[in-house]
Amino acid sequence: MLGQPFNPPQLVPLVELAGREATAAWVLDEVERFHTRLG
Repeated sequence: MLGQPFNPPQLVPLVELAGREATAAWVLDEVERFHTRLG
C-alpha cells in the first residue's frame, strides 16, 4: 500500500494511492476514506 501526496500538498490536494495485486479492495477504500477525512 502506497499513499504518495503531490507537492506542495497545501496547493495540490491530491494523494496517489496504489496497492498490489494482493491488496484487498476494502483496504484501498479505507485508505481513501482516511485521506478524504484529512481534507
